[in-house]
Amino acid sequence: MSFGPKPIASGSPGAVTAAEETIINSRLDDAEAALGSATDEDPAATTSALTTHTGAASPHSGHELTSNKDANSGYAGLDVKSIITFNQMPVTLVDGRLEYVDATTLKWAFLDSSYVGLFYDGRRRLIKLASEPTLAASGDDAGGNAITYDKNYSVFMQATGLTSASLFLVPWYSDTARAGAWLTTTNYYFGDPRTNGGNTYVCLSAHTSGTFATDLAAGKWLEVESDGLGRFEGAKVFGYSASYPVAYLHVGDVRLVNDSGAKFAWTDNIAYVWNRYHQRLVTIKAANSTPSWTYASTTVRQSNGGTGQTQGKFICGTAGKVKPRLALVVSTVSANVFIAPTIDSITASLEFGYGADVTYTLERSVSLDITLGYHYLTSVEKVSIGTATFFGGADFYACDVELMM
Repeated sequence: MSFGPKPIASGSPGAVTAAEETIINSRLDDAEAALGSATDEDPAATTSALTTHTGAASPHSGHELTSNKDANSGYAGLDVKSIITFNQMPVTLVDGRLEYVDATTLKWAFLDSSYVGLFYDGRRRLIKLASEPTLAASGDDAGGNAITYDKNYSVFMQATGLTSASLFLVPWYSDTARAGAWLTTTNYYFGDPRTNGGNTYVCLSAHTSGTFATDLAAGKWLEVESDGLGRFEGAKVFGYSASYPVAYLHVGDVRLVNDSGAKFAWTDNIAYVWNRYHQRLVTIKAANSTPSWTYASTTVRQSNGGTGQTQGKFICGTAGKVKPRLALVVSTVSANVFIAPTIDSITASLEFGYGADVTYTLERSVSLDITLGYHYLTSVEKVSIGTATFFGGADFYACDVELMM
């Protein structure tokens, strides 16, 4: 058993000497050895081993243990949040975030320090990166296939030395799922995530599938743990195991767009870089540039039938709830007007209306469930009685949603 890197509270590190780094890596090696002798079926032994090898014996290290026991699946091991301190100043083992640089480049941006906890040479290491790793929107993905647009990718980090790491892309199975079901007689490439028998696996070598059990025994697949939301995590983080000592840290997800070739995107109405660690609150907007338009129908449609309407587009790496908001100016003639902000729909059911011979601002916010993957934000309208005039432009129309990205 081994433990994968986990985020902890961010803080400013103290000065780290080469000798202190040696102590850290020695302690982490001891912890790995201790965990290697313990079993998932014996949590007490694992806790004891960690206490013996990483606890009060060193003023530089300590560990917080939390059980991830699941009532349905049984004991699944321990999550270990490593907190390494120098003079009571914490060094976070996942201390960066994936950020947009320009249309062709992403980077792993340093936050409080340049440290990141990664496996290297089969062991857990505290990697002090000499520079921020970057990722290009051109070239090949992890499986050797050309990076394409209108497609979701997971971003992984791999240590390439004790002071360096690289980023690479693994394609999602679909717009709304990282992993799809394994199929026979199918071409698979390195990094492809698939499910079989209730478990999640990643492909370790390109092949045409035959019988799953045979392919698994031949080392073509590695079982990984999932948190139930499609993210890879747990003791068998893709792809570290005792028999396959290479590890990759899942740092986020991206979607590429077509702009004379595959490009990254980040604007007021596009957020295609989702961070697994150190997220920030961002606002994604939809807009309508048309000065005004009229409508007199009970059929629900996108605002102004889509004319002049931009959609707020984003990728979400985990399921949750969002609360989009809409405000716009309407002029009615004895009309009942219905409006709403929506996610992934231009035919949503509307329940909000007014009837008056005045010009006024309508406002609406709704709480919606959001799923894994690609989504878009827009607004819809209908008029049950009479004719309504709607006004667009920045002064009269506003639709947005706040997201953790």
